[in-house]
Amino acid sequence: MKRTLELPCDINDLVYTLGVKRALETLLTAGEVIPRTVDEIIINSRGIEIHSERTREDDNNFYGYIGETVFLTRQEAEEKLKKLKEQL
Repeated sequence: MKRTLELPCDINDLVYTLGVKRALETLLTAGEVIPRTVDEIIINSRGIEIHSERTREDDNNFYGYIGETVFLTRQEAEEKLKKLKEQL
């Protein structure tokens, strides 16, 4: 039996990420949404992981999961950022 998985984005697509850091499995936000170009898509037991090279001199390479720290639209990313700020 063949199974087909439709990916939510492709290599070179633009996605929106949260400027975040992790501390003991807690997301701490830097308070910004950062557009990034998808370089690699990794499927693992945790979900769909997106990799992007750094986009600014003061930035790092980025790994994050769709729906957690990576979003397909700026609006989705801004909504998540707002929720995280309310939790702080």
